[in-house]
Amino acid sequence: MSSNMLNTQHRPAMSHLLLDGKFNKLPEVQDVHWLLTVLPEAIKMTPITPPSLYWDADSIIGIRVIAESHISIHIQKSSSTFFADVFSCKEFSIADATACVARCLDVATMRTNLVSRLVPK
Repeated sequence: MSSNMLNTQHRPAMSHLLLDGKFNKLPEVQDVHWLLTVLPEAIKMTPITPPSLYWDADSIIGIRVIAESHISIHIQKSSSTFFADVFSCKEFSIADATACVARCLDVATMRTNLVSRLVPK
């Protein structure tokens, strides 16, 4: 990347919320489906696909495409951990998103990281 690209002006940022955590009680597939059903409404987003889920003996993986981008979650049953993200080209409430995840999945601890994705003009 040339140095002049580092100083370009940018359009407003898109938000990419990253969530990593552990559960009090390991969720079931239907709990993940419920989260992907209610989270778009909780953060005022527009779902365009139903929740899509895959699971096996040690994992549950879910994704939902929203008009603004996507919501995904990866659960590792053996370690009782999850990794989730919400990416959107529209602003949304980080507090509402994290509260919805914590409520739907009985989260014990959760770390959040918000990345602002800048779009060059």
